[in-house]
This record gives sequence, C-alpha cells and structure tokens, in this order.
Amino acid sequence: MRPTATMPQQMSEVSFTGLVGHNQKGIGLHLDNSVAGGGICTNRFEGTDISGFDIGINVSDAAAKCDTNWFWASYIRMCNTCIWEHGLMTDSNIWNVNVDASIPNSVAVRTGATYGRWTIIIGVFAGKSVTKGILIDSGASYNTFEVPVRADQWVLQNNSGNTTNKFILN
Repeated sequence: MRPTATMPQQMSEVSFTGLVGHNQKGIGLHLDNSVAGGGICTNRFEGTDISGFDIGINVSDAAAKCDTNWFWASYIRMCNTCIWEHGLMTDSNIWNVNVDASIPNSVAVRTGATYGRWTIIIGVFAGKSVTKGILIDSGASYNTFEVPVRADQWVLQNNSGNTTNKFILN
C-alpha cells in the first residue's frame, strides 16, 4: 500500500488470507508512507496467515502521518521479523496479533513508533536465547504491550531510551 501526495490511504478496510512468501524474502503486507503529503490513517487491516517473508508486516518510516490504524492478524510466522513498525511520523496504531518467531535469530515484534497499543500472543522457537519476542527501537515511547504469555518465555530488548513504554504481562 503506497499512497501518493494527492491520494492518501484513509478509512479503508483491507482483508487478506494466506500471504505466503518463500525463503524469507520480501514483505507480506507493506504500508509504505514514504511520499510526503500522502498518509495512511484510520484503516483496518484484518487477515490470517502471513508466512515465509523477510518481514511479515512492515510499516515503514513516514513522510506523512501513519496513525490510528487497526491491525488484526491471527498468525504471522516463519518470517525473519514478523512485524516491524518504524517510528518516524508513525503513532497511535492498534495491534491485535498472534506472532511466532519460529526462525533462529528472528523477531516477533519490532517497533519504533509512539502511542501504540499492542495485544500480542507470542510464540518463540527453541527458547529465549534464540529469538526475540519484542524489540523496541530508539525513540519509541508511550507504547502499551499486553502479552498473555509468561515473560520468561521470550526476550524483551528495549533500546528506546525512555521509561514510558508499559507492559501488562499475564
């Protein structure tokens, strides 16, 4: 999805089933908001089974606002990074996802954005020494992560440099 300066992507619903890649190359669902004046805001993305890509869902750095989007993805797996939400001009997205970092050295969720709301079911491969559950990039702030899985099952790497990101662990 790549809006133009004269045609933003707003108030749409995108549904998908079975985005399947091969050999961990490419991106499954890509929100590319790199064109100034565009904007990806107030959309709903709902789908099942993203697998086999380098990045399952990628929300790239934005030249225009990328905010207030709602994501529901029931199973993202076999990707080097299941979800990567970059931070520039990206905020207030809501994520309800089931991710499985099932490749050695893979990442379930990576974000650099602000004011995100994450409800995440995380699966990791071969224990916490091999994969990362959540990777928070520099500058990320005011995100809330609700993870209904024991924290000793996955690795949190917080590179944000602040204490405003909150975790609800069940």
